[in-house]
Amino acid sequence: MASIFYEAQHGEVYQIDEVSQHLLVYVYLHGEAKLEDVVESIGAQNEHAVHSRIESQLGGSAAQLIDTERGMQQTFGERPDYIIHSSALTETGAKFVEKHRNELSMPVEIAELAKRVAALQIEDRLVDDLIDRIDTLEGRIEELE
Repeated sequence: MASIFYEAQHGEVYQIDEVSQHLLVYVYLHGEAKLEDVVESIGAQNEHAVHSRIESQLGGSAAQLIDTERGMQQTFGERPDYIIHSSALTETGAKFVEKHRNELSMPVEIAELAKRVAALQIEDRLVDDLIDRIDTLEGRIEELE
């Protein structure tokens, strides 16, 4: 899937790659999303990968497409570490997803659902064909009786 280049209001251009696209669509569909829930669905390696992606590409200090709820986590270092608890699309982020809907790469769970729906549609057609054949055979049997 191709990257989408997005020019933020402040003029900087950001590359929205496939995993970032998955994240945007996931948050768009689910509303506010906790990082631990997002990781597997978007195909990220871990929460840290999602966190750094938001910070460097999608969050308030970057493209401003995702807004985050942050908290402090006490660490063994000299200062506390700030972590992202959850994320939601900004108004600009929602408009971006709506504008690029056909071009965006879907999260893993949606792609898998699409495959399952396609398979079920094929099975449904096969069942309809079998029902038609049974009806035809029953009609012939009645004629023969």
